[in-house]
Order: sequence, then C-alpha cells, then structure tokens
Amino acid sequence: MKSVFKGMQIFILYIIISIRKVISLLDFTYPSSIGLINDKVFIVEKNGVFVYDKELKNILYNYLFEEEGDKISSLDSLSNLIIKSKGNYIICLINKKIFLFDYEGKFLLKTGIIIREQYYYYPSLTPIPLTEENSYFYVISYFIYESSSYKQRVLYYKIDLFSKSYIIKAKKIHFIFFYILNYKHQD
Repeated sequence: MKSVFKGMQIFILYIIISIRKVISLLDFTYPSSIGLINDKVFIVEKNGVFVYDKELKNILYNYLFEEEGDKISSLDSLSNLIIKSKGNYIICLINKKIFLFDYEGKFLLKTGIIIREQYYYYPSLTPIPLTEENSYFYVISYFIYESSSYKQRVLYYKIDLFSKSYIIKAKKIHFIFFYILNYKHQD
C-alpha cells in the first residue's frame, strides 16, 4: 500500500514539474511572430514589437507603438498584419504602415500610411532582393471593391536606408471581375 501511495506522489510531482515548464508569464494580445536566423523570436502584438531570446525569457529589444493608430486593436487588424524576413531586414505591414527592422530586430524606420483605402482585402507584402546600396525594395498588393468589381492594387516602393525615407516607384491597378453563377442541379 505504501509503495502505491509513493508511486502516486511521484507521478503527481512529475505532472506538476511538467506543467510548471509549460506555464509562461508572457501575456500578449493579438500576437504574430516569426523566428529569426539568430535563434531569436520576433513578436508583433497589440502594443508593440518585441524580440526575445529563443526561450522567451528575456526581452532583447522592444519598440512600443507611440501612436494609438499603430496598435493592433482587433482581429481584423491582426489579419492584415504581415511580417517578412529577407536578407538583413525584417519588414512588417502593420495598420497600413511599413515598419522596418534590422536582422536582429532593432527598429530602423516607420513609414506613413501606405494603403489609403479605408476598406482593403487580402494584403500581401513582398520584399524585392535588388542589390542597390543603401536601398530596400518591396511590393504591397491588396484588393479593393469599387464600382461593383474587385480591383487589385499593386504598389512598388523603395526605402532609402541612408536618409530613412521612402518613395513609391510604381502603382498599378488591375480590374478583376467576379461573376456569380446560378447553378441548379436537375435530378
């Protein structure tokens, strides 16, 4: 009987130790993250951007959103958040603005509002690997609904890393029409 009781105590102790390892003190609202090549974790959440060590124990860098409009305030704004890591930079689309960080997660630059439409759908962000010194290129694409049709807007930007400025290089609009077919199956 004593050995069964001791076995139960050891089992319960094992479960408590296992659970303790899983419990995290991190409390994020609307998080999105990627792993970096240097074993760090890059996290964008409601109030800012954080870079943690691989165990998520120590904050290495953080950038708190200063403007209320930059904060991730809903699931909709989270669904339009994009994080990409390419070469020596991490680029994020957050609430219609671009945030650029170096490969370690140190903040470099924030643009003004890139997407001017109030309602936009399915945004994408693509870094372009051009090798122009002190420059970073990217493309943003998204859909808008206008005049009874969906249109795809494609914006091509260049960031001058030396002056920390950005310019639009090209803008295109593609018209895409969606038709709804009424199909009735006849038996």
